Amino acid sequence: MLRKLSVLGLIILFLSAAPARGEVTEASAAQAINDAEAVIREMQAMDFGVTYANDTLNEAKLLLEQKYYAASEALAKKVLDIRESAIRISGLVDTVEARLYDMSSKGYDVSDAKAIFESGLAEFKLGNYEDSEKTMNGAVDKLDEIESEESLKKASASGGVDVLPLLLDHLWLFIIVFLASLILGVKIKSISSARKRKERIRCLESEKEAAENRIREAQKKYFEKGTISKMDYEIALDKHSKKLADIKKEMSILKAKVR
Repeated sequence: MLRKLSVLGLIILFLSAAPARGEVTEASAAQAINDAEAVIREMQAMDFGVTYANDTLNEAKLLLEQKYYAASEALAKKVLDIRESAIRISGLVDTVEARLYDMSSKGYDVSDAKAIFESGLAEFKLGNYEDSEKTMNGAVDKLDEIESEESLKKASASGGVDVLPLLLDHLWLFIIVFLASLILGVKIKSISSARKRKERIRCLESEKEAAENRIREAQKKYFEKGTISKMDYEIALDKHSKKLADIKKEMSILKAKVR
């Protein structure tokens, strides 16, 4: 419901600013829709839910048909924000899952936090990223609460007891636990970072293909069809070539880190 209201609010905002609508052309709105379609294909390749993204894209297409080009382009570009939300929340899911595993291995009762996590995970799989993020943050808060309660229990249990000799007697155990936790944390972070880099590479590959297609389209319009001027062709070629170069550079850096 909140999503529908936010989309409706965006449409009303652009409709109320009708004089500025001429600054966005039908072609640029259509291109934004093409880019949004490519983004949705990327999200599907990464196994992200695309229901919300598709609904947003369909609204953009409807506005394009009604010649509300500025509103159409704005909604189409919102699909890119949805993809970034999906990637960000995917990292949050990994973080919460790692904490659940770590705390469970320590003997903590994390059943309530796990139930919240599974609810957020279900929302994530459906593509309800805003709801998923709120639920996942709720799981984080619950885990923090559990850790605080366990700390209080331990403090209460050790009340009136000189814990220094106990700590010294078991110092080796604390060192082992600390090192194990440190190693586990580094490994989890490394796995999560590698996963994010691979996901980004897949996104860049799709963006690279899209940029190459746009260059070919501009060449076809200029050399074969003659539907655009030399100046328009050179502007389009320069824009897309720079974009393609940036994509290739970022891909090269990421691939070097993945090896």
